[in-house]
Amino acid sequence: MNMQQSIMSGYQKFFTRSGRAPRSEYWYFLLFYLLLNIAVQLLGIYLRTHDHSGTTSILLSIVAMGFWLAALATAVPMLMVTVRRVHDIGRTGWWVGVSFINGLLLDGALGYVIFRTTIMHNTQNLQAGLPGGGMAIVLGILGLIGIALGLTIFIFTILPGSPGENRYGPNPLDSHATPVSERQLDRS
Repeated sequence: MNMQQSIMSGYQKFFTRSGRAPRSEYWYFLLFYLLLNIAVQLLGIYLRTHDHSGTTSILLSIVAMGFWLAALATAVPMLMVTVRRVHDIGRTGWWVGVSFINGLLLDGALGYVIFRTTIMHNTQNLQAGLPGGGMAIVLGILGLIGIALGLTIFIFTILPGSPGENRYGPNPLDSHATPVSERQLDRS
């Protein structure tokens, strides 16, 4: 599978978590996702650092919004192709789900710490806003779990798919593979 086929497959299977994805589909789609996000970031930096006026500013803002929406719309297919990639080696997609939930919890905890630190804007009180005690332990545990889950999923994505059919469907690399019906996938 080449990059164009991978991108097409990712968007065609926008909300599809069933089935399997070969390594090439996953890695090409991840590359596309990363390049799109880098373009969004660079465009944002350019808009913030250069003063534009009139029509140019409006056009650049529209282009930036389009890139931002495209990157946001690519997050769900990226999550789904990761689930299908994990299925390809015979693992449950819950590995990806638990990692995603852990990331949300960590983001929430860090957001709380940043909010508290911002509220305590007086430099003498800055230390009072930094995490301590229980919050530092929570952040540390969530961070360590996130690292472990991230490494586990990374290892899952580089492993070759299980040969033949597994409980998530036929091997996507087999040219003679017959697709498993949605009804069969729902039962497993």
